[in-house]
Amino acid sequence: MPIARPGERSAPPVDPLALYRAGCALWREGRGEEAIAALDEALREKPDFPEALTMGAYVLAARGKPEAALRFYLRSVELDPSQPVAWTNAGKILFCFGRFAEALSAFETATALAPAEADAWCSRAGTLRELGRLEDSLVSAQRALELRRPRSISAMR
Repeated sequence: MPIARPGERSAPPVDPLALYRAGCALWREGRGEEAIAALDEALREKPDFPEALTMGAYVLAARGKPEAALRFYLRSVELDPSQPVAWTNAGKILFCFGRFAEALSAFETATALAPAEADAWCSRAGTLRELGRLEDSLVSAQRALELRRPRSISAMR
């Protein structure tokens, strides 16, 4: 951080968490360029920020840059392997690249971390199908359906 000269004010410290939160909010509001700028700044200030890497990966994937998104997701889970969403999304990109064994590993990690996440189970089912493991695929698909099914009549109203 530069030292201010006498009579000058130094720039306020940059808070990577605040920048990350701003980037997420801007993305939700449809302000993509501003969201990217905020996330970039957060990662400049704190390069090993798993949540910002995960959100950055999501934005990159949405912008049609799956290779870069995958790099961000994999770095994010390297730093913090307890993120089921990052594992699931990395698995989806690996699946699209035809890297089914790696995708399955990502989905298995995601379902172990968050066993109630239907999306990971559904993705796992599709990957198992591609690998020719049809019975296992069916079990995962059934689990995904159970998780997505309304639990009661009042939930369907």
